[in-house]
Amino acid sequence: MPSPNHPNRFDSELTGVSCSSVSSCVAVGIASLPNVDQNPVVRTLIERWNGRSWTITTSPAPSGFADYNSLAGVSCTTEHCEAVGFYYYRYRNIRADTLRLSGFISR
Repeated sequence: MPSPNHPNRFDSELTGVSCSSVSSCVAVGIASLPNVDQNPVVRTLIERWNGRSWTITTSPAPSGFADYNSLAGVSCTTEHCEAVGFYYYRYRNIRADTLRLSGFISR
């Protein structure tokens, strides 16, 4: 089953997926868009599987501006998902990022 592309983005990539059942999965990755100087601005991407189709969900970002926000992996239980990644600004100050994704699990 194909997953949707993020609207207004020229490239997207899913880097991790986890399922708590056959009808409840979460996939994470990146969606990018070129900025004025042609360096891509990359944002987190989260998609949810409900047993029939994938949908893009709202993805939180770290506070402050960052050129690159990435989610690299996800692990789900029947209660919630944990996603990990990193972010940086102008290829400096790389920081780890973790997210607890509540309300993503279908029961």
